[in-house]
Amino acid sequence: MLIVLGPDSSGKTVLSNTISDDYLKPYFHFTQESNYPDYLSPLVKLQLSNSVCDRYAFCEGPYSSVLGREFRFSLKEWHNLILLTLIQHPVVILCTRMKKPYVDSYLPEELWDTCLTKYRELLSRYHIPYLEYDYEDPMPTPIILQKEEVNIRGIRWWVDMWQKGIGCIGGRHPQVLLVAERLGPRNYNLLPFEAGPTGRGLSQILHMLEIPLADIAITNIVKDARGSTRNVSKGDLALFEIELEELKPKGVILMGAQAKKASKMLDSAKIPWLHIPHLGYLGHSGAGEGEKLRYRQEWKRIWGILTGEQEVETEKWVVSIHSMVGQEHSQ
Repeated sequence: MLIVLGPDSSGKTVLSNTISDDYLKPYFHFTQESNYPDYLSPLVKLQLSNSVCDRYAFCEGPYSSVLGREFRFSLKEWHNLILLTLIQHPVVILCTRMKKPYVDSYLPEELWDTCLTKYRELLSRYHIPYLEYDYEDPMPTPIILQKEEVNIRGIRWWVDMWQKGIGCIGGRHPQVLLVAERLGPRNYNLLPFEAGPTGRGLSQILHMLEIPLADIAITNIVKDARGSTRNVSKGDLALFEIELEELKPKGVILMGAQAKKASKMLDSAKIPWLHIPHLGYLGHSGAGEGEKLRYRQEWKRIWGILTGEQEVETEKWVVSIHSMVGQEHSQ
């Protein structure tokens, strides 16, 4: 997947069309009117995996900020799109030179440099790697396509899992892998934490803690159809082991009782892990604001330990929250 970004009149469409025509790649042109289903549907169907995208959902951040208009997506929609995009390991290209004379009427010329800065800030904030492209001194297209081919080969294992309805989402090589329990009944597109109270709750945590989205991947330990209620099987653990080998996380968060059954495998692999009660417990137990705040604080502490931003306080890798004891729930 090639994603071509940049302010108006920076050469995005020329570059995208050239690659599409010369290398027979499917071409997708998104605009400021493109909505959540416009992006989600081709992402879920893997239609973008070998395509070139002229503009993308990422553009909504810089443009809404610079133009002072309402952000088009909800926080949950935004996270779903970005996390499902990142796991497909796109090559992101940022066009950085304004074409003269400038004739665009949507983005005022005096805001062009600010818009470019906003693109760089967004990609850097989420730790999304990208290439800069100057049409006057262009990077050779074969180099771009060679990088894309490497990325495509690197996610074949994920494509196989995704087509079976059990794929993870998030960064291709995350700092931390979040392992929850199972796909809930509202996850119609089979994304972990796609919808519902726990889905929105996780997005709020990621947003409040300013966790770079490329630094986290999210999966379920039960590799089964949405709404499944069975416990973890040996087959599930074998598939989880593949995820560990491919994602290579520095640490793992085990969320809920079922997810904790992966702890022996993590110990054997010498991958640091920490446990936290399932986020669904907060919603189903009617937790108050104080309890929700403590849960977010524990998330922050766990994240800090696993990423090396905070020193380990004990020799044990297990965290308990004594005020949160109860039935675990799927997301």
